[in-house]
Amino acid sequence: MLVVIASLLAALLLVVLGFRVFAPGTLPSARAGAWRAEHSADAVTTAAREATMAFLDVDYRDMAPRVQRMLALSTGPFRSQYSGSAANLTAAAVKGKAISAGIVRVIGIDRIGPTSAVVHVAADGSVSNVAIQQAEQAGKAAQNQRAYRLRLTFTRVGSSWLLSELQFVS
Repeated sequence: MLVVIASLLAALLLVVLGFRVFAPGTLPSARAGAWRAEHSADAVTTAAREATMAFLDVDYRDMAPRVQRMLALSTGPFRSQYSGSAANLTAAAVKGKAISAGIVRVIGIDRIGPTSAVVHVAADGSVSNVAIQQAEQAGKAAQNQRAYRLRLTFTRVGSSWLLSELQFVS
């Protein structure tokens, strides 16, 4: 009887250790709380990188998937504003033959809570359009490199962090 009880306790100990190692978020402990906070910060940082890259991605030859990608990464006021201006954005990109790509340099989380987060992003981009090409052809200096400083607000929707506000900052 003592051997059976010892075996059951050993099995229970192995199960608990397994949860601590492989699924710490399932156990109510300080370690599990730290694990959740770290993964929340990772998720917000990932969302900020994706949203920034999508926002800076412009190619007049194929705007529809870019607009859809931005809408899929957003919610609330930003989604409404972007959706409402998507046709004008596309028309302007086509008219100006605009192509833009960016790279995220730095992401800093200002604050993060259970349902919202504010993130600051520094990104660089390169831009090509008719005006830049005309200036270069005329022998004028044309600045095709851009530095972006953004303040992004995210809202948690289900298990996703979606962009709800975007502000340019200096």
